Amino acid sequence: MNELSKVRTADVIAGEINMIKDQTKRVFLQNSIDIGKRLIEAKEKVPHGSWGTWLEENVNYSQRTANQIMQIYEEYGIGQTSIENINADSQTFANLGYSQAVALLSVPREEREQFVIDNDAENMSAREIQKVIKEKKELQQQLDEMNEQASKEKESREKLIDKAKTLLEKNKKLRDDLKDAKSTGNSEAVTQLQNELNDSQKKVQDLQKQLKDKPIDVPATIEKLPEEVKQELAQLRSAHSQEKAVTQFQVTFESLKRDFNDLLKTLKDIKDQETQKEYTRVLEILCDKMKEVL
Repeated sequence: MNELSKVRTADVIAGEINMIKDQTKRVFLQNSIDIGKRLIEAKEKVPHGSWGTWLEENVNYSQRTANQIMQIYEEYGIGQTSIENINADSQTFANLGYSQAVALLSVPREEREQFVIDNDAENMSAREIQKVIKEKKELQQQLDEMNEQASKEKESREKLIDKAKTLLEKNKKLRDDLKDAKSTGNSEAVTQLQNELNDSQKKVQDLQKQLKDKPIDVPATIEKLPEEVKQELAQLRSAHSQEKAVTQFQVTFESLKRDFNDLLKTLKDIKDQETQKEYTRVLEILCDKMKEVL
């Protein structure tokens, strides 16, 4: 065995094989681009209706294969003279093989280069590329469905708000009519108007509950309502808000008392008299500040 054979380890040979494979891969893609260009040229010259026959008799291609090769030229080679100049100045596609290039055809042209970079596609098999593309499409479909659902929910909320606005404006007119009927002593009209107002107010409350179950972007919607409508909405919320506020106050107050008692106990546990006086003074200042706020 000569010295050169000793240097050529199995790893060196594997490296050479992979290099040849990569070269073959790039040459095959470049040749496909060149063939695609010529197929397009030939298709313009072949009589209409004879394309399939011409392909089979002259180059042994099916129309499906020919269409794919022509698409490879259109997507990767238009205006280029070399694989090294594919897609303007980009080198992103320079190391792709034919099967990889075909798999990437389902990625929009404007997204393809970034897809190759983000996924290191030149080191993926065509099957792996197809799998990633499928997963991305499924994810995009899910996002589109979520956006569509969100849009429908937004539309539903807007309809509820429009309905509430109409009812609130109706209530205002009913109250005005009721006031007039009372001033004229028309008891029959008063009874009828009061019943209508009660029924309408109940509908408003039902809508208010539905709106609460469908949270909305208040700043984006409430500003569109007339001032009197805003005030009535506020009144409808008042009872619930008051009850909630009282409960929250009671819970917070009990917590504050416990914390304050714990604070006093901890203060008494401080053995150093000077430190205890200092923190006592801090606590007095806090109490004074709280009194000022109240």
